[in-house]
Amino acid sequence: MVTSVRPWLTPTVARRLLSYELTRMVSAAGITHAAMGERLQVSRASFSQLLAGKSLPSRAVLEVVLGHLDALSELPRLADLLRLARSGPQTPSLGDRDLLCGLESYAHRIEVYDPLMISPLFGGGRRGLLLDAEQAPAVTWVVEEHALRRSQSGAHGERLRALRDTVTVQVLPWSRGAHAGLRGGFEVVHGASHTVVCEETRRVNLYHDHPAVVAEYTRLFATLRELALDPERSKVMLAKR
Repeated sequence: MVTSVRPWLTPTVARRLLSYELTRMVSAAGITHAAMGERLQVSRASFSQLLAGKSLPSRAVLEVVLGHLDALSELPRLADLLRLARSGPQTPSLGDRDLLCGLESYAHRIEVYDPLMISPLFGGGRRGLLLDAEQAPAVTWVVEEHALRRSQSGAHGERLRALRDTVTVQVLPWSRGAHAGLRGGFEVVHGASHTVVCEETRRVNLYHDHPAVVAEYTRLFATLRELALDPERSKVMLAKR
């Protein structure tokens, strides 16, 4: 079962991720909703609702869509998502984080930069189970020292100290001064077929998968790693929190 190794994939998250993946592939193929609807013998509006996640396709329709997109290699993964999306009632939504949680669940590598506060990925709870899963992604976390100090006490602090064994942590000390990363935190999620950057703002999450934008954030993350303490020195600092 998908959920045995991807504990954050609820029916709601699976539906959101399936919608994103199909929309991304249709857009990349340059096929209009009207043209795809005609191939499926449904209206443009019906196909648009399918892409938006307002309705779910049958497995047969999913296979036809992927065949037209020359993407049948994605059928096992998307069929798993479809099965999970249909497996139970819709659970409370996390809003714009639904997609991020879905992307994380299929990632093989995640890079996180936290300038002000600790990412929910590291705060325990159901989402934190991803880090303890059998097929957990390799995670590198660059965190500003002042963000770390805000979370140094209580159970949250214990959780952060435990991360030393599962996550590559690099603390960026405030003595480094101003740098480009201070404009905001972000997460780079490396999946099986593509990479997505997520920026969490006050009201919405912004998702970027254009190669040039992904490359820009990948370079920025590499720069932040160079500015930060190495993992061993970071572990020493984390142990003192």
